[in-house]
Amino acid sequence: MTVWTKIVFPAIRIVIWAIIAGALVKIAFLSAPQAQNADDGLIPTSDFSAPTYTVETADIVNNVEVTATVVTDPSVEVKAGSEGYLGYWAVPNGADVIEGQPIAEIRKPIMSQAREDEDGNVIEPADTGRFTRQTLHAPLAGKLKYVVELDDEVTKTTVVFSVAPETLSVEGDLSPQDRYRLLDDPKKAEVKLDGGPAPFTCKKLAIGNDVIAVEPNPEDDSGEDFYGYEGQAQNDSTTAVKMRCPAPKKVRLFAGLTGTMTVLAGEAKGVVAVPITAVQGVLETGRVWVIDPATGEEVERDIKLGLSDGEMIEVVEGLEQGDSIRQFAPGNMEELNPEEGMIW
Repeated sequence: MTVWTKIVFPAIRIVIWAIIAGALVKIAFLSAPQAQNADDGLIPTSDFSAPTYTVETADIVNNVEVTATVVTDPSVEVKAGSEGYLGYWAVPNGADVIEGQPIAEIRKPIMSQAREDEDGNVIEPADTGRFTRQTLHAPLAGKLKYVVELDDEVTKTTVVFSVAPETLSVEGDLSPQDRYRLLDDPKKAEVKLDGGPAPFTCKKLAIGNDVIAVEPNPEDDSGEDFYGYEGQAQNDSTTAVKMRCPAPKKVRLFAGLTGTMTVLAGEAKGVVAVPITAVQGVLETGRVWVIDPATGEEVERDIKLGLSDGEMIEVVEGLEQGDSIRQFAPGNMEELNPEEGMIW
């Protein structure tokens, strides 16, 4: 055992270390150097040209869909229309009224004329006890609500009462981009509500400033009946436009139901069309960058536009099938695919 531990094992270790050392020397000093500039057949290139699109024909179906909500129609306020005082209520507060029903009476005292007595003293005008009458009527059917009290003085713009209708409407927010897609104001929409009745058609569609169609109609103080009333003001919005239509009476609905409102604003088949990203402008006129087939240069060209489905837009005039244009007009950035990473 002493021979193995003192002679054999140490000798084996020395041989192993010698083999390792020799291998390291060969790798470091004796191996043939690799060619630093070997031709691997790869040529470094980069393409910074803008993506192009070849103009083709397409079918454009201009369906504009927005999120819709069933809402209660707003109360309508009725103004006095003349100066005087509230002299008479024909209907009790909170009563259900019908359109055109007499509600209140504005009275204006008839004053005597100023005159002089026998001694030359001026006698000021005085109340004769008589007055003119002006009747205010309900602008629509609904529940009456008093705003002023009996004998209160009023001016032309004083709100005397309001009527809350028992009707519903379907309302949605239309983005400015979608508003541009509605070249002609449509008059109806298809409504589909979640958990509600079967889809139905909603007519008398109003958009933007037309959402509240009731306008004031003041008269003079001649004693004629006054029907001046106006809808409650709506909050202005810089990001969306209201789209609203009255719910059909035959459809049973409840305020708060949500769903979608779809407007078919036009359809064009087999027309010249390009991606919206290729066009500067989306309403009536626009501009594209056409690739000159001879030189490859980009040339600005004004075009006339038609319908759009939100992705493609019809070109009425200015381009032909087969033309090559920039796929992304200056200012219209290409969306990156996260799986592809950055484009350099």
